[in-house]
Amino acid sequence: MVRWIDGDAVERTDEELLRAAMKEFGFARLGPRIKEALGTAVSEARG
Repeated sequence: MVRWIDGDAVERTDEELLRAAMKEFGFARLGPRIKEALGTAVSEARG
């Protein structure tokens, strides 16, 4: 999902990509577990 979001040719920072993924998944709050999981996904998508 994160790779799909990142593939739309919009320049985003890692934090902006994390927030975009959070919104796409429908999360309203960024708790520590969500931040960790999405942060890992962003790192893997960009790495």
